[in-house]
Amino acid sequence: MTNICILGNSHVGSLKRGWDAIYNDYQQIRITFFAQRSDGIEGLIVHDGKLIPNNEDLMNALAFTSGGKTDILPDDYDVFIIYGVGAHVNFDIHSQFYSRTVIESTIKDLVVDTLSFKLLQRLRKITSKPIYIGHMPLLAATQVQLEASPNDYLARVELINEIIYRPFHAEMVKQPVFTIVNGNNTHPKFSKDSKRLAIGDQYDDQHHPDEDIDHMNDQFGEIWLKEYFENYLRI
Repeated sequence: MTNICILGNSHVGSLKRGWDAIYNDYQQIRITFFAQRSDGIEGLIVHDGKLIPNNEDLMNALAFTSGGKTDILPDDYDVFIIYGVGAHVNFDIHSQFYSRTVIESTIKDLVVDTLSFKLLQRLRKITSKPIYIGHMPLLAATQVQLEASPNDYLARVELINEIIYRPFHAEMVKQPVFTIVNGNNTHPKFSKDSKRLAIGDQYDDQHHPDEDIDHMNDQFGEIWLKEYFENYLRI
């Protein structure tokens, strides 16, 4: 049995609902979700060798998304995934005007102040187990244009891993190429009917506005998890 801990913000909603649809196909995997909307999960702090919430709202959200747990104990899990919470890959690596030094500095500026990176640092204080970073989904395209290669996107992920995450013995997960259009966008069908993260209040699972191009739907969550299992867990 592989026990996975996924922590993050509202973007976790698509993964959680995607998992609800496919978990029977993966009897060898158990996933526990710890999530709160917006940047609420910043209230997770290191205490006595574990991550605990420092406020009641976060405690309640964690208990709801995890099925009753409020603390993250590293011994309970084999793998950790930090999903969403400010991690993204939008920078230019090909401009002739940018030196390698400038690019590295840009990437560090892009990453180090994000909540995603802060959570990575906190986890690394309490565990040496594998940690994966799931960046926020690429923005959904307003329209699908001519076929464009995702190679630039893939190169950016590789560069971020090289410069930022490998020194932390962590790895950023690539968004499934199948979901990418226009080279750097998510296909709009994966943002259609996206829903709010359920945390036990009146807004649970409400649809995002039609103009929302940030959040993805349950189908995207299924695809993301299946590719993660295959390409990173080798299942």
